[in-house]
Amino acid sequence: MRRHPTLLLLLIPLFAGCQSLGWKDEAPPRATERLQGQLTVIDGQLAFRSCQGERRLRLVDSIDSGLLDDALALGSDTGTPLFTDVRGVLQRQNNEDRMELTRLYRVQAEGHGCDAQGFRQLLLAAHGNEPGKTLRVTREGIAPATNSICGYVVVEAETIEAAARLFENHPHFMVFPGDAVDIMPFMT
Repeated sequence: MRRHPTLLLLLIPLFAGCQSLGWKDEAPPRATERLQGQLTVIDGQLAFRSCQGERRLRLVDSIDSGLLDDALALGSDTGTPLFTDVRGVLQRQNNEDRMELTRLYRVQAEGHGCDAQGFRQLLLAAHGNEPGKTLRVTREGIAPATNSICGYVVVEAETIEAAARLFENHPHFMVFPGDAVDIMPFMT
């Protein structure tokens, strides 16, 4: 059997190319959850209770946002709860529920927060993040597409009209003049 050294020399660039693909042995990103609730400072620790009252946990400021300093400055150490909107990784460690923060959306002392009218009527099953790149699939194939959706939220209401009333005079209309909220029912 005769070997072809030229063929072997032609395969070298192919094998060398595989080395430049940048394989990574990183762990996949951990799933995060967004929660809104009341924050208090107890013994120098950030104690959080979700607005639905189902979860009590300790917040760990892993992103060094300065949340503890802000909470102290806003008087949370006096027992007055602050409304807080956070995202993080939920974990259980030493029989303690914790959330390792990945993002701080808001912390406020004034306003209604969890006590806002209609807050408990909302069932947030999804959070209004802006959708990514859109692709449309048709008989002709797959092609890039555009839409005017800038975010979404899933709410639960008795009727579509009741769902629409939840968004009357919504603060986003003041921030983004001309925008609207479309209500689309899901049949279950």
